[in-house]
Amino acid sequence: MKTPQTIHLTVPAVIVFMIFVLVNPIVPFDNARQSVIPCSVKNKTGPGTFCWTPEVSDIEKADKIIIDCIAQRNRSADLLNAIAKNGFGSYFRQYEGTFGDNGEKLIRIYCMCALPTSHADWRRNKIMIIGGGHCYFNAVVYPAGMKCVEFHVNSTR
Repeated sequence: MKTPQTIHLTVPAVIVFMIFVLVNPIVPFDNARQSVIPCSVKNKTGPGTFCWTPEVSDIEKADKIIIDCIAQRNRSADLLNAIAKNGFGSYFRQYEGTFGDNGEKLIRIYCMCALPTSHADWRRNKIMIIGGGHCYFNAVVYPAGMKCVEFHVNSTR
């Protein structure tokens, strides 16, 4: 598991962080905007599996972690502004259970401000978007340790 980087925040950044956390409370699981990619879809079930299917309680923890992660690790003012304007709950999110190097359960979260028209079955099939900037980002979280392991905002290209 990667060690999180330390980020030094200036006073204005701390204020933005506090506002961001206040306007983005954890919302209950929303079937219209959230989807858990079942492990069985990836055909890697059984002994020696590389995936697991997160439950709603895992998703709720993951959302709490990613909101903190966005506020602490994000270097894109555009992303913070978009989430502050529309709320984290406005993003479509896919959750995929995976395992870390030491066998710990991780959740990869794919966040999208809009769904591509070519992905009608986004609830069962993982969507990988290249480019799109702050409209698309993803993270890997460790729910048991309440940690953000990875965070990436897509490039603008």
